[in-house]
Amino acid sequence: MITDVLVGGGTMWGVSGPAFLGWYLAVTATLVLAVGSAGHRSSPEPCGVLTLHGPTDPYLAASLNGGGELALLSAVVSLHGTRRLRAERHSLLRIDGAAEQPTPALERAVLTELAGARSLGQLARARHIQVELEQLRGQLIRHGLLLGDGQRARMRYLSYVVLVVLLVGVARLVGELIDGGLFTGLLLCVLSLGVVATVLMINAPTRTARGRQAASMLRTKYGYLDPATRPDWDAHGPTGAALAVAVFGFAALRAANPGLADEVVEAGAGLVGAGTDRGGPR
Repeated sequence: MITDVLVGGGTMWGVSGPAFLGWYLAVTATLVLAVGSAGHRSSPEPCGVLTLHGPTDPYLAASLNGGGELALLSAVVSLHGTRRLRAERHSLLRIDGAAEQPTPALERAVLTELAGARSLGQLARARHIQVELEQLRGQLIRHGLLLGDGQRARMRYLSYVVLVVLLVGVARLVGELIDGGLFTGLLLCVLSLGVVATVLMINAPTRTARGRQAASMLRTKYGYLDPATRPDWDAHGPTGAALAVAVFGFAALRAANPGLADEVVEAGAGLVGAGTDRGGPR
């Protein structure tokens, strides 16, 4: 009968098909809602950290789009463009005697750590830079754009729960099939949980829903810097190049400054995977 196909007609583990399906549906719905709510967060502070109606801090944008690695890369691009550092033999060197100008904290940290030649990978592990990158991440967490440590721990816990419930459903399905049944309702639930488990295990988010929306709006706002549109990099200058890297990732550096990009590839120690949707927050 159709009812037996949908909910199962047999009894297994002392629980009838309809009773098990009712329980499994309730658990599946609860887990899906819990996973969805884990990526949402109200902000305890007014959201002005990434203004969409004025100048954008490129390093906050980079931290949102690709994590600390992309923020560091964006700072290197800015300093290179303003001739305060140079890339040579796969290392970065500070140019002493460069004209004084207002310098963001992350750029100051980079210059401080470049007392001698260092690779990009060494810079990423330097103490002053780690402090500044953590400051950027903290701002994004406080404004509800990145998941905090507690929320990420909750997501990991939920992924384990989803996996256990998924395995229980698969075991029940196998038992039904062995008995000659076709438990369509449970099959749909298991497939839904399988999708959720895949997302959590392979592509676990680090941005909140609000953060993903902000990243999308930044790509729209700065669409004229998208390397696919072939911007006039001379017209946009070092600030534009740094912002393009912050929003569009390493591809923007490759388009804006191929020579520096080649040096970064050699000196990056794995950092060149940083990008808006690859190697960084999702």
